[in-house]
Amino acid sequence: MNARQRGIIIFAILVVVGIVFCGIVPFSVMPSAGIGMALPVIAVPGEVVTPGGLFGIDLTNTLVGTILADIMVIVFALLAWRASRGWTKEIPGRFQSFAETLVEGFYGFMSGIGGERLRTAPLLWPLVATIFLFLLAGNLLKLFPGVETVGKVHCAHVGFNGYPVVQGSMSESSYLLYVDTPLDSGTEQTEEMEHACEAYFVEREFDRFVVAPDAEITAVIDELETEKATLESGLATAEAEAAAEIEHKIEFVEMRIASAEQLEGLEAQIHDVEAQVETARAACG
Repeated sequence: MNARQRGIIIFAILVVVGIVFCGIVPFSVMPSAGIGMALPVIAVPGEVVTPGGLFGIDLTNTLVGTILADIMVIVFALLAWRASRGWTKEIPGRFQSFAETLVEGFYGFMSGIGGERLRTAPLLWPLVATIFLFLLAGNLLKLFPGVETVGKVHCAHVGFNGYPVVQGSMSESSYLLYVDTPLDSGTEQTEEMEHACEAYFVEREFDRFVVAPDAEITAVIDELETEKATLESGLATAEAEAAAEIEHKIEFVEMRIASAEQLEGLEAQIHDVEAQVETARAACG
């Protein structure tokens, strides 16, 4: 097997893997299991994780991310200081070489922008380098599984989109978004539904907003179908009884009309007889 044949085989394998994991799995398998990809809801204000949880200040997800990024920068600085033995080690090790390469590369980049001012202003370089390392740490955090994907389930606010939830397998208080459509953007929340959702979540009654298992949904559908059939049967019976009653009333009215017509004929005959009697009396007189 030559290099070209190996390349074709590797390319074909990559194409198959791409079709399976970038097409079939996210657009068919995951939605059928209720764990499809949901489009993220973008909001400018941070999401409150714990109200008043940080010295009376609302602890938001952005604040948690900031603290974690700060911890990463501090840990990186401590590890670099330890690897360099307090910046006294002349022959750098691997981690010290990595740290020096990162800092020197950024310093060279900033020297081309700041020029002499970067060297004359003693606080400018530490400030810029700290901001750079902080932003780098914050972006690297997103590469870890769970960051910005595992959060606190709460009711969607008015104007934002939300998703139904299902009971998680970790504990009774864990919930997962139920997404059965690929790239689902959710349903826009209304003010009425937000108030109802908040009331149920505060009272720990999630039945109205949690998607029930398939067996329970099927049982409810069967029950509703039975009730529908019963109502349709009762409606058909009521319609038949109403139609029979209407026909009976129509027959009764027709009988009254016929009786009235017969009465008019009898009255005419009586008038004729009375006229004949009057004529006979006049002839006898």
